[in-house]
Amino acid sequence: MITKLNKETLQEIAQAANGEYLDGSNTKELVEQVQNILSGMDKKEFDAKQFSDFKDQFQWFLAGALLFLVLDVLLLERKTKWINKLNLFNQQKTDS
Repeated sequence: MITKLNKETLQEIAQAANGEYLDGSNTKELVEQVQNILSGMDKKEFDAKQFSDFKDQFQWFLAGALLFLVLDVLLLERKTKWINKLNLFNQQKTDS
């Protein structure tokens, strides 16, 4: 397929879109035209937004919680017997 530059159609499109057609065959003139267009535009100040990327550190708390959970499960029987010997709530032992 062979393509061909159609300046008239491009100029019509630029005019319909309230734009300007710039011929890119001469780079130096093109750069000057773009600089003139940009210098003639209204200067606007844009707000800058800063984003911080935080490193997730919840894993440490999760690991600690899992460690305590495993310790609780492994030591549950021993702990229960020890607490029962203390008789914290003044429970009367019933001999049945």
